[in-house]
Amino acid sequence: MLRRLADKTGGAAEVVYPGEDVGPAIKRHARRIFSSSVNRTDISWPTQPQERIDPHAPGTFSGDTVIAFARFSEPPDNLNYLNRVLHTANLDGCLHGDTFSPPATSFPESRWLRTVERCHGGGEGSHGHDLGCMDTYMAGLARWTNEIGIDTAGSCDGHGGVLGRPLIGSSPRGCLRAVLGILSNGQWQLSDRDNYLTYRPPNPTLVSIYDRYWLLDAAEAIHTKRERLELFVADYIEISGAVMPAL
Repeated sequence: MLRRLADKTGGAAEVVYPGEDVGPAIKRHARRIFSSSVNRTDISWPTQPQERIDPHAPGTFSGDTVIAFARFSEPPDNLNYLNRVLHTANLDGCLHGDTFSPPATSFPESRWLRTVERCHGGGEGSHGHDLGCMDTYMAGLARWTNEIGIDTAGSCDGHGGVLGRPLIGSSPRGCLRAVLGILSNGQWQLSDRDNYLTYRPPNPTLVSIYDRYWLLDAAEAIHTKRERLELFVADYIEISGAVMPAL
């Protein structure tokens, strides 16, 4: 009742529950006495959200904390990162919302990989959707691996050079190895012992440990078949009795 009365009269109400420290509430309310009320609250979102819940404007005063919720089809930081990559690749103006419309139907993989190499920022972050802070070429693989129900915990693209070896930690153990093997007829391999990723072409004399291009192919294959792979992963976990870690 107090909050409704405050809303109708342009004021504010503070409720202090039993056992709660009354001091901060008194300070907030005292500050409002000497502040002006805010009749309208506008929020500038990084990108247009799919859905949003606007903050409750009545009873808001200068200095108050306003909480708003929004849902995006893609994390804003990822879109900003993608725009930076596209700018570096001279592809400005090709991203419209969530839709990428390149000027040509093909783009050299070597040029794309060099561009991403210039823009990425280091090792895998705290979650698999943070594209900008993940090792180059591993971002797509980790992201779509997460999408089909396999958790990842740390990845590395190998840091270049002949001896560089990409790796990715995943759970449940063995599941990602099975997925990669199915998609590539055994050419994409993941060591269950040390999590190293290896590409083994049909010609055994052309073993390529450090070939970044196949990581793009693997990420694309998982993305393309993600709906069926999601069912495969669920069956794998059920049949193998694998226990997923608590998040």
